[in-house]
Amino acid sequence: MQRKSIAALCIVAFAILPACGRSPNSLFDKPGYYVRGNKVYYLDAFPGSAAEIAGADAATFQALAGPYGKDRLRAYFHGGPIPGADAATFQALNDRYARDQRQVYTGAEVIAGADAASFRVLQRGNLGQDRGHVYLLGRPISDDPAHFVLIDPDMSKDSHAVYSATGQVLSDDPEHFVVISNTNAYLYTKDSHTVAVNHAPIAGANPTSFEVIREPYARDDRHLFYFTDEIAGAARALRQAVEIDPRRGGLVPSTKGVLGGSL
Repeated sequence: MQRKSIAALCIVAFAILPACGRSPNSLFDKPGYYVRGNKVYYLDAFPGSAAEIAGADAATFQALAGPYGKDRLRAYFHGGPIPGADAATFQALNDRYARDQRQVYTGAEVIAGADAASFRVLQRGNLGQDRGHVYLLGRPISDDPAHFVLIDPDMSKDSHAVYSATGQVLSDDPEHFVVISNTNAYLYTKDSHTVAVNHAPIAGANPTSFEVIREPYARDDRHLFYFTDEIAGAARALRQAVEIDPRRGGLVPSTKGVLGGSL
């Protein structure tokens, strides 16, 4: 019991030491950059440890957005120097993108061909654009930034296509692309020629007549669907069960033996 009390007191004493008198520790400190005297450290998130940044100039060091930092000579990402970066003009745009007067970076990697002067980060922080392209974490996904817009947190579009959050092309018909419904983890979308659920096409579905009954059930004028699969014979059986038969004086037919034998 006494040993436990001594250990607890040691931890408390360590935690309340002046920040400048100890190395950063992920048990007590947030991840990021720390200047201690003439040394600069980068601390990883718990249970990570602090590593001294060799050659960093403590007197001029600045912690920037997220894992970016710089001193008078170099720019850094997660404590490592970014090759070729111009420290004098380097700026972090968010925790994923940075630029200097010559280049744009995602992490510590140069985005080939990106225009530093016009580059900006979009509302969804993993997307950026310059005058010629839209990028997803440095990978170009659109060459039409003038018409690029966010549809919702998970989809975007330009004049050529609709894109998922991962950059997958969801539709080549953005003019007619609409969200039918997005509830209970089922996202139904359509354009002029395709219906999809959670980005998976529903083969044979008619976009004009398609409607969601109750997720994951949907129908068009010829089919009944469960998620992406057609329920064979279900639409025909349902019509037989509920449609009024003019040959019987407008009576609704009995469902006995119709739905039960077909579903």
